[in-house]
Amino acid sequence: MSKPGKYVYITGCDSGFGRIACDLFDKESVGVFAGVFLEASIDKIKQEFPSGRVVPIPLNVRSEASVLEAARLITEHLKRENAKLIGVVNNAGILVQPCPTEWQSMQEFRDMFEVNVIGTAAVTQSVLPLIRASQGRIVCVSSIAGRVGLPTESAYCASKYAVQGYADSLRRDMIAWGVSVHIVEPGVFPNTGLYERFEKGLDVVWSRLDPQLREDYGEDHYKFVRKQLTFALHEFGTKDSSLVSKAYVHAILNEQPLYRYRIGTDSKYIITLLANVHESTSDSLLTMSDPRLPYVKPAKAPSDGKQLSMGRMEKGWPRFIAIMVIAAYIIYKMRK
Repeated sequence: MSKPGKYVYITGCDSGFGRIACDLFDKESVGVFAGVFLEASIDKIKQEFPSGRVVPIPLNVRSEASVLEAARLITEHLKRENAKLIGVVNNAGILVQPCPTEWQSMQEFRDMFEVNVIGTAAVTQSVLPLIRASQGRIVCVSSIAGRVGLPTESAYCASKYAVQGYADSLRRDMIAWGVSVHIVEPGVFPNTGLYERFEKGLDVVWSRLDPQLREDYGEDHYKFVRKQLTFALHEFGTKDSSLVSKAYVHAILNEQPLYRYRIGTDSKYIITLLANVHESTSDSLLTMSDPRLPYVKPAKAPSDGKQLSMGRMEKGWPRFIAIMVIAAYIIYKMRK
């Protein structure tokens, strides 16, 4: 097998989108530097890709030393083969246990930002000279959570909004170099493993809360939140995980890649609608009660709390019509 003259660097290739992307690029005869966190993944990748085009690289995006060492290994490999790095895909990311914002620990916020934001910036910067030299492309993976603030997802949303801002600024800084930056915004993909153990994870969060906070929110609200965490996975999730990886390939190899790839029905349509209506409308929709999972308010929250908080805000026009149209569409998609 001849050695590839072009390589792409993909983080988070232990499983999920990253691993699928390795296969897709390999089939295109493009070499892959596959960043993996687990040592066991190195041998697995070598066995799964006998072509030799997929090169596993040990990588912990939270460690500056690991990121720089990975860049050094990549640079040496490229020199040996007289090849070039045409793209980097910042696929690595984590979703720390979702829960109501007041329940989230500051350490969980830090963990999310270290991997999703700082990790993306560190990896990109470590190979940016190589990307500039090839006039290549950079892919940053955000999410629907980077476009709309979702209940119980404050830490994850904050990190993905930050990825959006970083990628937009980077794109404008790189224009003069002939480098393009692309954002991928996946919706819910339940088969990737990102959402495993949500309910049991919430049990841990609940158990560590201050007793007064548990009393304020109440057992019934906790049980409602627990069910809510996986409810959307069954209603809006997209089963074909390869769609996201195919977006990576298109962004790196296509002659006219997109600025943004919105992957999944929820990302393309539902979130697009929510992101473009007045806040009063999106707040109403995202906090409305579904008949299949009736809302249970926190135990000590006032009965008129929603009316009070939303009532003091300025109103968007035409709020009522917009709510009805979007609500009808969401209900249609949920029951289709």
